[in-house]
Amino acid sequence: LKQTSDYHNSHLKFQNHLLKFFGKNTDLKDISSTQIHEYKIYKLQTHAPATVAMHISILSSIYNFIQREYLPNLVNNARGIESSIFVDNARERYLVIEEIHLLIEVLKNNEYKNKPAIANLLLYFVKFALSTGARASSILNIKRANIDLKTQTVQIFDTKNKSWYTAYLNSKIFESEDYIFIDSFLPSHYIFYNRERKLTHRIVAYHMRPIYNDMFNQGLAENDYKQRVCNHTLRHTFASHLAINQVPLFEIQKLMNHRSISMTLRYMKLSEANKVSAVEGIY
Repeated sequence: LKQTSDYHNSHLKFQNHLLKFFGKNTDLKDISSTQIHEYKIYKLQTHAPATVAMHISILSSIYNFIQREYLPNLVNNARGIESSIFVDNARERYLVIEEIHLLIEVLKNNEYKNKPAIANLLLYFVKFALSTGARASSILNIKRANIDLKTQTVQIFDTKNKSWYTAYLNSKIFESEDYIFIDSFLPSHYIFYNRERKLTHRIVAYHMRPIYNDMFNQGLAENDYKQRVCNHTLRHTFASHLAINQVPLFEIQKLMNHRSISMTLRYMKLSEANKVSAVEGIY
């Protein structure tokens, strides 16, 4: 598990789900592909497809590691099962301008149960997410040395694609006091630290979830992944507003660090809709 990009979360998934289902004393080579399919069916009753696919991916990684390091004849019975799960990550919900300003205002005034340090970091997490469109894991790995305040650029490491790319700070999102806050860090320091602990996606999600629920998710089902607002909605919001403002898809691809243009094409409908309204308004 230490080979994975997010060891802490992978280990928790292993302990809380895989280990409980298959049993602590079960030999890996005795777990059949049928049992793994049963795990998939069982978990899909209560968990999102992407989450279940991640669990099986972790199991497959463990198979591969043991096969490579110790047992070359071990058969990976988890291989292929992850890809049999249909994962629809195409979120439709994005925040409109009024909602963006409201969320920032709420976080500015939120002391979050007398934890002002956390509240301040949540505010900056949202600002970086809306300004750069980066994934949560990438934002939480930003150091002061990655930020150039003169050019308003941020060097982002994409933890999914394993590559660096350049993002930009939006002057409508970041105010003068925000730059003072950023400049207070030493070059080697992470921006998102709470005391001695670097924030994780899990911690941010835990604190942001009740805020999103109160502001945007009233009346929505728990499994309505297309419409419920969460941290990833901020990335989707960034790309959606680029498309609405007629930014070419190729540029959106670069700004989102999408591996292929096919991932960016989903935003074409927003761009096309804006063209219709532009034509409607000329006469």
